Amino acid sequence: MTGAGAGATGSEAELLPISSAASAFQKFRPTSHFLAPRGWMNDPAGPTYDAETGLHHLFYQWNPRGSTWGNMSWGHATSTSLAGPWRHDNAIDGANEHQAVLAPEAPYDCEGIFTGCVVPHGPNGEQGIMTALYTAVSALPIHFTRQYQRGCEKLAMATSLDKGKSWSRSPLSPILPGPPDGIDVLSWRDPFVSPWPEMDSLLSAEKPHYYGMIAGSVPSVGPRIFLYQIPMDDLSSWTFITTLGEYCVNASLPGMPWCGELGANWEVGMFFRLPHSDGSSRVTQYLLLNVEGCKKAQPARHPMWVATTFVKDSVSGLPKMVAHASGLLDEGCAYAASAFHDAPTGRRMMWSWITEDDLPESYYDAQGWSGLMALPRELHQLELSNVIGALHSPLSAIGSIQSVPSNAVPGTCTVSTLGIRVAQEVERLRKGAQRRHESGVIRFDSANGTAFRLLDVASRSWELSTEVEVASGTEEVGLSVAHNQDGTKCTTVAFRPSEERLIVDRTRSTSASHGIKTAPIVSPLTLFTFSSTNGDITTEKLRLRIFCDNSVLQIFANDRLALATRIYPDDPSCVLLSAFARGPANFTNLDVWEGLASAF
Repeated sequence: MTGAGAGATGSEAELLPISSAASAFQKFRPTSHFLAPRGWMNDPAGPTYDAETGLHHLFYQWNPRGSTWGNMSWGHATSTSLAGPWRHDNAIDGANEHQAVLAPEAPYDCEGIFTGCVVPHGPNGEQGIMTALYTAVSALPIHFTRQYQRGCEKLAMATSLDKGKSWSRSPLSPILPGPPDGIDVLSWRDPFVSPWPEMDSLLSAEKPHYYGMIAGSVPSVGPRIFLYQIPMDDLSSWTFITTLGEYCVNASLPGMPWCGELGANWEVGMFFRLPHSDGSSRVTQYLLLNVEGCKKAQPARHPMWVATTFVKDSVSGLPKMVAHASGLLDEGCAYAASAFHDAPTGRRMMWSWITEDDLPESYYDAQGWSGLMALPRELHQLELSNVIGALHSPLSAIGSIQSVPSNAVPGTCTVSTLGIRVAQEVERLRKGAQRRHESGVIRFDSANGTAFRLLDVASRSWELSTEVEVASGTEEVGLSVAHNQDGTKCTTVAFRPSEERLIVDRTRSTSASHGIKTAPIVSPLTLFTFSSTNGDITTEKLRLRIFCDNSVLQIFANDRLALATRIYPDDPSCVLLSAFARGPANFTNLDVWEGLASAF
């Protein structure tokens, strides 16, 4: 493994025509997203907020020694805002370098500090102490397709007295030596801890407890969550309750392709609850899962959510989940999603890891880094009233929504789903950017082929926001991103109403000879139709918010679709942006902010 000082040779040089290692490091590196100072990074771990200092803390899995996976450690950064500017901790004196805050040093974690969580108090409730609970790895490799070596993954605990800058391993670690006795597993990792009032009630707990989740799978059975009960004043005492998720390998809930498949193994599992927007006391409980081993090849893993309730099994008396709807938290390459409660605002926020999987691994060392965090996102309960249908699919066939009859307008229903939108704090990135506002309507009415409208953008650092009126004759409408002057190289973001699909076509984003994966990304997306009290029928507009940050493209649609992907243009002229349509369509309220601020 090599760091940022490695030069590019052979096929890497084709993609990275550079004069120095420093320019290779910067060529595709984004500036407005959170990244490690160098090297490989992956899962977010233990995002938390410190009310005393007003700082958000972000821990993340990091390999400070190389640009490929290995030497799993935790990095740490802080910021007063979820959108930065971020400050990396643990600078090495006299050098522009940083070191990990938790590194594989003890016998029980000598092969890696895997993902975990952070509790904002000491193991016994002490104030002024942070407690990290993490998967301690002592033997590799670990993969759900391999024979599992029992004891290779343990639950460990560490504490920090200086706001996360340094950590001391608990003398009680490992606090769990491995999976529950009597259960064979293929994986068992990524602890999550939180209060759970509904589970307290279901288990008739005498006082509030924490509940812990560890994700994994059971051979010849399927993916599972391992559920534990934990006293709030003793984080070292984990009592196994049961496994959750009565699903076989590669199962899916009714309503594909809207709901996502449940795969062969689960990672980074957690629970949360969201209040409804009607002002009532109603809440919806969610299970967040990161799913790997999916039957689809591109990608074979994804982060997903399940709207669920928990009941007592009639035979065992143990908790059992009943799923009502499910969907993907990201339709592209974001993974290892981690949701957390943002204490200052009460919102449920989410970090996730945008991978470098579309590049051959040899390029990682050539550029000296790999992976980044997606822009922070807010998860919310999305409810749409007076719905009478979708573009084509019956509401009952859309597995990512729940619908109940509405009393306000006869014949309509209220549709609910998990809402996903970029965090409001991300507007900070507009500071210093040049805003271009289209005051009028951009109209497309050609019935002959595809029409384009070039927008005033000449870089790969921008945010776009717009609404699109889709007509019955609209075949395709969207944006051509990072294209050259004649359009022969481009990435297109296109909505096809008749197919109820959003398609990100990257097949012309770079030269095929470089070995970069450029397969199109296809996501289900529909628009809902509404009826008013006077009988007027309307269809919602397609609302797009898109961020381009060098090689990173993130797309948000109608507060319920998120898609992150990577593009690696080898043509320096691929900096243009155009709107297009095949058939009638109108773009309104179009704004572009070019030249986004740095995340640091």
